[in-house]
Amino acid sequence: MIEELRRIGRYNDCELLMWTVWNDNPPARKFYDKLGAISLQDETLMALDI
Repeated sequence: MIEELRRIGRYNDCELLMWTVWNDNPPARKFYDKLGAISLQDETLMALDI
């Protein structure tokens, strides 16, 4: 699925694919690390209760 998203992004001249991963989900973080994804330290996910 991620490779298809990358293909679509390249086709549409996108430069970056971004998503969120919970810090307390080590298996997911390890999976994305293996894909070559990097953690963006200059970004902060914000949320408000509705």
